[in-house]
Amino acid sequence: MAVAFTNEAASFATQAFGIVVVGGFVFAVSAALWMVLKVSMGIRVSAEAEINGLDSTELGMEAYPDFTNG
Repeated sequence: MAVAFTNEAASFATQAFGIVVVGGFVFAVSAALWMVLKVSMGIRVSAEAEINGLDSTELGMEAYPDFTNG
């Protein structure tokens, strides 16, 4: 955005439009990717895995064994 202050050929409006276009593209592609992931494999863990803790569910060990009661 500061290029418009140092270069007379640059346009502030053109740069702002580019930011909006790139932001819209990234948002649309990210939303589409999240929808595909949500439909194909899910984006959440099961309720049981959440209660047990993801460390023991996914890795088979506790991340901080010194801070647990078990």
